[in-house]
Amino acid sequence: MSIIQPKFIAIDSSILINWAGDANSNDIKRKKRAITVLEEIISQNWVPVICWHHFEELARHAEESLIASRIEFLKSFPMLAWIWRADGYDFLGSIVDVVSAEIQIFVSKQEMSKDEKRACVRSCMLRFGKPKDIPTLALWKELHPYCIAMGKRQQEISSVCHISSNEQDKTLLSELDSKSVMETEQARQAYISEVSSVTNELIAKGDKRLDNPEEISRSFCDQVFSEVQGISNCKSKLSESFINHFGFSKCDLPDNATLGDLKKAVVRRQQLEISVRQLGLNIDEVWPKLKNHLLPSEEIISEIRISRKNALRSSGSDINDDYLASLIPYLDAVLVDKRTYEYLRQASIRNPHLFSSIKSIFKAGAYYQLPEILVQFRGQHT
Repeated sequence: MSIIQPKFIAIDSSILINWAGDANSNDIKRKKRAITVLEEIISQNWVPVICWHHFEELARHAEESLIASRIEFLKSFPMLAWIWRADGYDFLGSIVDVVSAEIQIFVSKQEMSKDEKRACVRSCMLRFGKPKDIPTLALWKELHPYCIAMGKRQQEISSVCHISSNEQDKTLLSELDSKSVMETEQARQAYISEVSSVTNELIAKGDKRLDNPEEISRSFCDQVFSEVQGISNCKSKLSESFINHFGFSKCDLPDNATLGDLKKAVVRRQQLEISVRQLGLNIDEVWPKLKNHLLPSEEIISEIRISRKNALRSSGSDINDDYLASLIPYLDAVLVDKRTYEYLRQASIRNPHLFSSIKSIFKAGAYYQLPEILVQFRGQHT
């Protein structure tokens, strides 16, 4: 007798929010439709997967009664799957834990095929059970202020990232040795100019909800100029000072590396270090095995962000959209928002081999389209 295996699907938070709204509506037709869709999804053996980033967006609303109804909606599913914390802490996992699972498998299981590695990552990071088995859902009141604050922070981060590329990124590290360090007054004028420039870009291209672009610009420039000042005070060559300051050596970078290459490497290493610590490992031991190859989740997110650079504006929701997309290599289906779907379509043209990783992706305008789409989806991808 064959055993029917569940199929795991991650659903964009905005779709879940609209679905929950109908499920808790006083409108009988909307409520019935929401319940019917849930029943049809279950009958097709699909199990929704949630993670911290879903919870964060569901709990990010001023009205606590609305948040409570969204959480109750999640609890109405007979079964859920969720991302598990890599450190074993009984809490919803995040992108950090997805990457931890990837590092654990892709670094230690070199002999496996890519498909075998992905199956192992899926097994490592997923837990499956009843909604009551997810303690985080019961903590929404305590976590509500944090989710609100993180929403504003993500608006700032996504905005700065959207405008952070500049001409200096193209400067070869080797060219720094021929440049002189600015005098104090010259540096002060450069700082004032940069704050003004970043502020204007944030206003033009940042999240529309930013209420303090000049303050964000100043904070960002303070950090950058502080780092540069510390580097310029070193007695070694300027190129070596830049590389050593961030914990790298020349062998970590190609001969023709630019400031932009160093910046990407620094950010990547710092991000990976968080996931490495979840595993109780040391980044210095793991980095040599990771530095020349992107993990599947990194490749997906990187390609999305390349496509997004052409967007007129950023949005704080971009960050969680990226993190949801990181699940694409590991689940049976991932429903992303329309923009992310388009970014990945563009990526598959630029990077054809990526198509094998994004075959589980689809989009939907509304939650009630899910049953029909998933029937067709199953036929295309079984």
